[in-house]
Amino acid sequence: MNESHELVEAPKRDLATHQPTSDSAALMQIIESTAKNPDFDPQKLRELLQIKREFEGEEARRSFAVHMSRAQATISPVVADADNNQTGSKYAKLVAIVEATKPSYTREGFSVSYGTAESENEKLRDAGYICYKARCLHAEGHFEDYSIELPVDTTGAKGNVNKTVIHGSKSSLTYARGMLLGLIFNFTTSLDVDDDGNGAGPPPRKPAEPASKEQMKELIRLRGEGKLAPETIDYLDNAKEKNLNIPYKAAAKLLFALRKTGDKA
Repeated sequence: MNESHELVEAPKRDLATHQPTSDSAALMQIIESTAKNPDFDPQKLRELLQIKREFEGEEARRSFAVHMSRAQATISPVVADADNNQTGSKYAKLVAIVEATKPSYTREGFSVSYGTAESENEKLRDAGYICYKARCLHAEGHFEDYSIELPVDTTGAKGNVNKTVIHGSKSSLTYARGMLLGLIFNFTTSLDVDDDGNGAGPPPRKPAEPASKEQMKELIRLRGEGKLAPETIDYLDNAKEKNLNIPYKAAAKLLFALRKTGDKA
């Protein structure tokens, strides 16, 4: 390959036992000292506590941003693994999206929860749209909220009713969860670089899309951990020796297989 790929491991720490910074600890000491003074001013104490809350909130926001950047850097494009028989196209199932993203975002201390609410837009509400919400919470306290509005999925591509309201609601929620995860963690799918033959006419002849830097870093990490099969290692070494790029789709399928089986591939 034309470019050498080196994996730089981020410093590891236990997010659950993360200790306050020295500045935060020093501020707490001032507050404790003030509270012990028999002549302390309650208003001043409240002001100090408010300063502490704002300081810790800013720390949590910075930590959220740092760990979000790390999480997104290790999420490879999600393989579109399912066929849509109605449209003749492919799509990524929710389980594929979760399997491809969850290891990266939980490793960085993130969790995601979902909920629904009425649409605030009267026209959308009357048309049966529902507001689907997601909260991305970081282990150090900061969270961000996301939302999209979708109708209940009870009709097919041609407008014919093909689901009950219950099944349609579940279908919409499934789509919403996958879309919200995309909004949060900014991943792409294999469809973004390959239309799997769904375009009109014969596909143009062009070189295969090379693997991304994130994919190569992940493969190098897995190799170092002994999680690649001998034939996969030979394939990577042969490509490097001949100065060839690993195809994007080949890397995506390999990483997907490793996440799905938890074994060597």
